[in-house]
Amino acid sequence: MKWYYIFHFDSPEHLNQWMESGDRKQLLESGQEIFSAYRFKSFTTGLEGWFSALSGNSEYKGLGPPRWKQILAVVLGLYPVVMMQAIAFSILGLMQSWSLASSMIVNNLITSTILSLYIMSFVSKCLSFWLQPAYRPVSLKTNLIGAALAIASLVLMVLIFNGVWGLLKS
Repeated sequence: MKWYYIFHFDSPEHLNQWMESGDRKQLLESGQEIFSAYRFKSFTTGLEGWFSALSGNSEYKGLGPPRWKQILAVVLGLYPVVMMQAIAFSILGLMQSWSLASSMIVNNLITSTILSLYIMSFVSKCLSFWLQPAYRPVSLKTNLIGAALAIASLVLMVLIFNGVWGLLKS
């Protein structure tokens, strides 16, 4: 028989305090003889898996960056994939006669696969200085630089894709 315990903390700071506390360490040590296994996992947005390599040791796997950084990083990876896919499918005339629901599921499968296998690991590595787990404080300067790079990259991509789309439509 397996038993699971789920704890909820009101902030990443309080979770980190518990993770580092002597009480927790003592509890784990005293339970070594009766625990058959122990595993810590933390999720707040569902996107953390793309950033878990940045989270350090296995105790902290799943503690991703703050939500706003996760969202910005995912959009940074998602936008060019969706745009290139839309342009390629338009040029090739793929799925134009399909229903919205059918084309959307195929597009989502392709996009999710590309994001998960290639793009998000690249984005995470490029922005690793900024995409630190929530329990590691990042300076205001680093936050501003990371956010500015992500936003500037998105603006540049919008300009490029507007130009490409304009050329295709003329």
